[in-house]
Amino acid sequence: MRRPLSSRKPSGLLRFLGKVDAGSAPPSYTEARSKAVAEAARYSAAHGLDPRGATILEYAVHSAALSGFVDPTWNGETLSAGLAELATYRAKVAVSGPDPIQTVTILDKAEWRAGWFNEPRLAILFEPDLGHSSPDGETLSNTRRLSATFAAPRLVFTDGAAYPPTNPSSVEDQLFNVAFRSRREPFLWKGSEVDVTESNGPLQYSMTTFSSHTAVSATGLLAAATYDFLCQVLEAHRPGPDSPERLWLTIGFPFDGAIPRGRPVDPDDTVADPVRLHHQAHRLWLRLDRVAADPEVPDARRTELIGQWMAAE
Repeated sequence: MRRPLSSRKPSGLLRFLGKVDAGSAPPSYTEARSKAVAEAARYSAAHGLDPRGATILEYAVHSAALSGFVDPTWNGETLSAGLAELATYRAKVAVSGPDPIQTVTILDKAEWRAGWFNEPRLAILFEPDLGHSSPDGETLSNTRRLSATFAAPRLVFTDGAAYPPTNPSSVEDQLFNVAFRSRREPFLWKGSEVDVTESNGPLQYSMTTFSSHTAVSATGLLAAATYDFLCQVLEAHRPGPDSPERLWLTIGFPFDGAIPRGRPVDPDDTVADPVRLHHQAHRLWLRLDRVAADPEVPDARRTELIGQWMAAE
């Protein structure tokens, strides 16, 4: 039996939007972030951190506070996470000098090592939004536009053969959201990281409307050189405003493990074991395809490979 609406646990989406009663919700993300940042400021002042070190600590505890908000298994030790990040930065400085930068080598397919061609990979396939950049211009996200060539962003486990897939995506494969940001100061010394996470329950779109499955999202932070390369390639192949063609971008990495998938879930239910994947991406598979509707076959698409590369850190 469904519980009365007022007694249901508030969904992650509504908690994030602040649309639940204060008495029924845990501390908000804003409160958790403010507390963590204040703690970092006190530590920086007490230990005389230089401006860059203080900024790194603040950003790190900010990120840890967000982890605590979206991941119920997080232990809540935001300052410890920030200090670990600061220690990693100092170790990098000791090896590379005062202004370390993560180097990236972009390798065309002709330059790949033999073992790279048929390795198992987890691929994030999406149509990048080329018309609406983020306010800071440094986020690659999936388009929300509907078109003849639009395909919901999806996860694909592949060895590179018969790619991109021609079969329609299923609800289990689809991604609710894709967003990749660029590393910038003061984190130019850091490499790429990818997170693929399954929610622990359905999304709540309104007071009476829920998703039928758990939601899976793919987000990441890309080394600055990798992000800039992708932006250059996308701009070079941007379709004209009246073109029926679209671009499909793939960001993938070698993988062999449990894959987050959307799972059927009732409005009142949660899953006890949401799959959350965090990958330190020392090598990324990058691929760009040109896609257009096939005028001779209804509901079919033609794909043309523009290029594929490995970004090795």
